[in-house]
This record gives sequence, structure tokens and C-alpha cells, in this order.
Amino acid sequence: MCTTTMKNNLLHHNIKIIKRNNPILYKHLSSRKTSKDDKIKEISIVNTKRGDPTIEIKLNNSRITLHSKIDPMIEIDRIISLKLSGAEDIIILIGFGLGYLAEMIIKKNPEARILIFEPSLKILNTALEVRDLSNVLNHKKLKIIVGNTAIDDSTFDYLTFYNPVLLHLRSYKTAFPDFTKSIINSYNGYIQKNSINIATLKRFDRLWTKNSFKNAVHFFTKPGIDLLKNVLKGKIGALVVGAGPSIKNQISSIIKIKDRFLTVAVDTALKPLITWGIVPDFVVSVDPQFINSLSLNPSFYKTIKDDKMPILIVDPAVYQTTIRNYPGKIMLCSSLFPPGKIIEHYSGIKGKIAAGGSVAVTAFDFARILGADPIVIIGLDLSYKNGQSHAKGSFVDFYRTLAQNRINTYQTQFVKYLNGGFPIKTINNKKEICYTDKRMLLYKSWFERNIPLSSSSIINATDCGLNLENVKSSKLNSVKSKFLPTLNKKIIMENIISTINSGKSLLENLPDFLGYLKKAESNIEKMLNLSREAKTILPKMKNSDKLAIYNKKLLDIERKILLFTD
Repeated sequence: MCTTTMKNNLLHHNIKIIKRNNPILYKHLSSRKTSKDDKIKEISIVNTKRGDPTIEIKLNNSRITLHSKIDPMIEIDRIISLKLSGAEDIIILIGFGLGYLAEMIIKKNPEARILIFEPSLKILNTALEVRDLSNVLNHKKLKIIVGNTAIDDSTFDYLTFYNPVLLHLRSYKTAFPDFTKSIINSYNGYIQKNSINIATLKRFDRLWTKNSFKNAVHFFTKPGIDLLKNVLKGKIGALVVGAGPSIKNQISSIIKIKDRFLTVAVDTALKPLITWGIVPDFVVSVDPQFINSLSLNPSFYKTIKDDKMPILIVDPAVYQTTIRNYPGKIMLCSSLFPPGKIIEHYSGIKGKIAAGGSVAVTAFDFARILGADPIVIIGLDLSYKNGQSHAKGSFVDFYRTLAQNRINTYQTQFVKYLNGGFPIKTINNKKEICYTDKRMLLYKSWFERNIPLSSSSIINATDCGLNLENVKSSKLNSVKSKFLPTLNKKIIMENIISTINSGKSLLENLPDFLGYLKKAESNIEKMLNLSREAKTILPKMKNSDKLAIYNKKLLDIERKILLFTD
């Protein structure tokens, strides 16, 4: 049993590590504020038969032990052996307890990201008092969320890019049923809503990686969108233009309203907009494919002077010609992908932006980052009608026209595209029958979940599309008279251009990044050599009386490989 002195020493030791590695958690612990939802009436430490401590808590009239009274490691070993292979990218754990499971997870998979939800600050404090948790708290990829904190999609955003596993201590399901159920439901809901997005990310994983490194120099030479955070606040609203077929019906309204709003267009809408004489102020591009880069090909925009082209907001994982060939000003957002995050460690953070599988999501979030109020959305049809998926004159439309022949007609290409997303018959905002698909419903779900969280007024003025629940809708013509900018749009854009031009080049940091690449290249070669060595051992293990020796060699090789961090 721990004495008071031992408890104080362990607490001080553990808190010191938390202060160094996790300032947010340290601040939470220092406040000593226990959630009103923390129903634990009594908490005590009990020694198990094995000699390890376990926690016993009193909730209402029942007492619950969080770990086995006989041997806590038996339960932990069972969970580890059944649930983990050692190759997981991220492990989500409900319940910290005394840290036994977290400790074994790190031992089994030292490279995994670990996200822990602990409902009780009292339990975490007790764990810090009775166990040396250095191995857990020093884990570089650990995040602990304490209390009944509201869980939203942003909590799980990075799961999209990894292979997640959800674990929980059985005792927490009994002691904290509502909390456990809430986390499990939030997790399952997020995975279900983003299943298509996850499949897309897996499909393009290598392409994003390749593009990110080919675009690496731009991280150091192009400014980030953080420079423009809240630059429009209290000044002017934004018109976000998607590439839905219905924008053709709103050309005259866009022309009338464009001087009262800053226009943020998706890349696929740029070609038709400029054809109609409308030059947006910003254009957003996030797709990594070569074919998407053609939407911004300068040959389509020869009538527009370079300095009059929209400012391009781009994910650094786009195809390299998207950035290289674009004639106008370019700003980068922070990359959502691991390679980009590595580069940003040397170039500086560019500015986080949302990704929900569609460039329209990113365009909307950029308008929100600008501080625009209101934000008016058009071209967000989220449905197909009259054999069209994109606006007439968009690059997608242009490409289908160009690629058609007697066998592969425009309509054949459209039907293939529609069937690829699992079409669903539905009704649009004009009470007309149309088609949507699982991809579109995913995007619809993102907007319906995130728009209510915005501090700006959001208006869906899409002429012909699916209704968005809990989102105000209006005709575009009626919006014009309701919102007037407090400052001339021309002056606002001049200030924005000036801010972009003031962005500092970080080329002096490039040698550090190149040094990292050389080290990574060397490490990769070493790992390949170790893998080749392991490969030569495997055939020798057949019908051999030296299995123990060979197993030891393989384990040694595995240990060496796992020690590489760059």
C-alpha cells in the first residue's frame, strides 16, 4: 500500500511529465475542477493477490473494481491478445483506470497513436498517485480526454487517415454505461458517415504522399491561409459557389450580387463562371488527381490577366501541375495527410481547413475561416437531374463531351458515374424527382452537422438541390437586399492582396528539411537491409532444430525496425 509520501512523490513525478508533454491536460488537472457528472462518492486502492494495486469505486450504493482483484494483467493480456495485432495505426481506449491497458498497448505497438477517454478526473488523479506512469505519459502519440466532454466529429477527424481500433475496460461499461455508450455511438457514427471518405483516402494514399513531397518546396515559398483568419469579420459576406448543374439558372443573380460578396468557388466551377463573365475572388482545389488539375489549366483562362485570376487556395497534396502552372496568387492550407504534417514541422503550419470528401466542404470552411458573415451557398445540388452531375461548361462536362464516342456516349459516362455512387431516388427542394447517391448524402450529412456550429449566418440559396436540415434557405435574389458590406469590396481585396504579399518566405528552413529526407532515406535503406536479412532466415526455419536461435534473431530484427522513428 502506498504511503502519503510515496503518493506525493509519484504524483509529482507523473504531473511533471504531463506538464512537459501535455499542457492542456496539465491545465485541466491543475484546476482541480471535478465535473458535476462525476458521480463517484468514494474511491480507494486495493492490493490484488498478485500484489499490484487496483481501484475500487463507490457509485450510488454499489462498489465496482476497475481491475481484477486477483491479477489485473490477466484481463489486460486477454484484451491485447484478442483485439490487437501490433500493426494498428490508432487505438482508442475507453477508461484509463490505473493505466495497465495503456501500458501494454504501448508495449505491444510502440508506434500507435493512442486516444484515451477517461470519464473521471478522480480516477486519473488516483492513478497518478499510485503508479509510475512514465512509459504511458512519455508516449509521443498519446492524447487523454478527461470528463464528459462533448464528442463531435473533430475529435475523430484524424481517424480517416488511419486504421483505428476501439477498446474498453469491461468495468467501465458497468460503472459508466452512458459515457461508454456515448463514445461507442459517436465512434461508430463517425466511421459509418465517413466510410466512403475512408475508402477514397485509402485509394489515393500513395498519390497524396507522392504529390506532397513533389510539392514540398511550395510549403516554404507560399503563404498559409492562417494569414487571412477573420480578415472579413464585420466587413463583408461570402458567396460559396459549388459546381452543381443548378448554378446555370443563377447566372444573372450572381452577376448582380458579386460586388456585395466575396466569391469563393470550387475549382470545377471556375471554367463556367469565367465563361459567363464572372471571376471569383478565390478558387479552392483539393483533389490529388492529374485530371482534376486540368480544371485550372491556364489555357482555359487566356482572356483573364494573371493578376486578375482568383487567389488559389490549395491543399499541398494536389497534383503538382495544379500549383506549378497556376498564373495567379496561391495560398496553402495545412495538409491533412501525414507526409504534409512532416513537411510543416519544418515550414511552419499553414492553417487547418475542413475536409469532408468534397471540395465544396473545403470552400465553405475557407469562407468561415475568413470570418465572412453571412455565408451564402449556391450550386450545392447534392443530386443529379436531367443527366448532369456538374454544371454545364465545367471541366467535368467538357471532358465527358471530349471523351464521348458512339459506344461511350456522354450519357453512358454519366450513368457509369451515377452507378458508381449507388444511386438513390429522392425529392429536391422544388418537389421534383431526382437522384442522389451515398457520396452526396455523406457531403449532405457533413453540412447538416457542421453548419449549425458556425457563428456566421448560413443561407443555402441553391436553386435546385436537396434540402439541408436545420439550414436556412432563401432565393439568391432576395439575399442581395438584406446584406450590405460595411467596407468597399475593392478595398477589402486590396488589403487581402497586401496581406498575402507580406507573407514571409521560409526557404532558410529548407536545408533542415532536406537533412531530414537524407536521414529518412538512410533509415529506409537500413530497414530494407534488415527485412532482407529476415527473409533469408525464414527458409532456414523449416525442419530446423535451431528455431529458438532463429526466433531470437527475427525478434531482434523486429526490435531494430520498430526503433526507427524517421
